[in-house]
Amino acid sequence: VSQETRLKKAHIALLRHKDTCLYGGVILMGESTVETDAKRCPMAYTDGYNKSYGSKFMEKLSDLEVAGLVLHENLHVMMKHLPRGRDLWKADDQRLVNIAMDYAVNDIIVDLAKANPTLCKLPEGGLYDPMFKDWSFRKIYDYLKQEQQGGGGRGGDPMDEHDMEAIEEMTPEQREKLSQDITEAMQQSAILAGKMGAKVPRTIGDLLNPQVDWREVLREFVSSTMRGDEDYTWRKFNRRRLADDL
Repeated sequence: VSQETRLKKAHIALLRHKDTCLYGGVILMGESTVETDAKRCPMAYTDGYNKSYGSKFMEKLSDLEVAGLVLHENLHVMMKHLPRGRDLWKADDQRLVNIAMDYAVNDIIVDLAKANPTLCKLPEGGLYDPMFKDWSFRKIYDYLKQEQQGGGGRGGDPMDEHDMEAIEEMTPEQREKLSQDITEAMQQSAILAGKMGAKVPRTIGDLLNPQVDWREVLREFVSSTMRGDEDYTWRKFNRRRLADDL
């Protein structure tokens, strides 16, 4: 069985299940591809819209773990981790930001796996700590940062790569459209999930009923002003075709 076939089967299983159909709209967004070049995509990758999975890495995973990997990438997209984490990524420890994001999405995957042991499983080595249940990635990041500054620290590595450069190359208008597209996909899927009696994780429920984060709005305004977006032209990057998809 090819890895492309396994990826499609994982998509279908997640789209049909009452506890993961909520993520269907986001799963169907953008391109989902299997990369044969391990240097290009050693495990998995997202630019906040498209998702890629390393073929060699998938070969080591069970079907349940492939479903867990698919959830992992799509939860990063659904929770808008890349656009919302831009300020931390540019100003601080990028690896720690990535780790915090992984802890946030893996919490949801572990809960799903416990409730549905034949649906998905967090791949071995995925970062998880029950103390971070229902925490946002920023709250997790702040905790990990304080822990690190206190001389502590944790082992383990992120399970995937996040292409923050793709997000940086976008104009504020393109980032706003991306955010709106994700929200609309979530809201449409939520209708089906509600009819199927799905249990919505708290962190996902907060996204479905968003409150304006004025700190995030201010960060975007300051960043745009200092960069001079009135003269800024988006440079289409060759590695991904995000702009063409939006």
